[in-house]
Amino acid sequence: MNIEISYKDYQFIPAKIESSNLVIALHGRGDTYFGMRRIRHKLKLDSMNYLLLNAPDPWTTETGFEGRSWYARPPYHEEGLERSLQIVDQLTSELNSQGITQIYLVGFSQGSVLGLEYIIQYPDKIKGFFGMSGAIFRQEKLLKMAKNNTCNVCLTHGYQDTLLSALEYQKLASPLLKFFEESSIEIWDKGHIMDSKDMNLLKLHIQKVFSLIE
Repeated sequence: MNIEISYKDYQFIPAKIESSNLVIALHGRGDTYFGMRRIRHKLKLDSMNYLLLNAPDPWTTETGFEGRSWYARPPYHEEGLERSLQIVDQLTSELNSQGITQIYLVGFSQGSVLGLEYIIQYPDKIKGFFGMSGAIFRQEKLLKMAKNNTCNVCLTHGYQDTLLSALEYQKLASPLLKFFEESSIEIWDKGHIMDSKDMNLLKLHIQKVFSLIE
């Protein structure tokens, strides 16, 4: 697979076996696309291409790491979130114009927030979405926009997450998931991390969405 996109802050990792399947990865606040490279190494799916995106804004963590951010902290998130949604949609449209339509979206934390909003606001452009440790800031708006959607969705969260409440997330996400033909949400005792169970579930979900046997 070869891609040509206008957004320049990314890393593209081609599949080992020629394939039209593409995973787009959205990192969390304070991270970069390097933090999402572990997905490829953990999944070991030779027929998947990976497009790892960096968020547009700089964000320095408390430890001094120079990471990136998709939007500002609430309540100042609206403008940045809308801009990042437009970035993802422009990217998806450019890929579609090149005949790349078998697209899967995965996001962690901020990336999960962005990914869920995207598949609701732009229905049927993504085959599958896997969101880890996210939040929902604009449920009322999303419920008004939501309609029947063919995207297959799996959401995960952790009871030990001290940054974002898993129970609140489940409460807000459940009405939104009813619009998808197939969806699930799983919560277990993890913190605000991507753990081994996330990777196992992600692999199974991708295999199901793309009917892979590897």
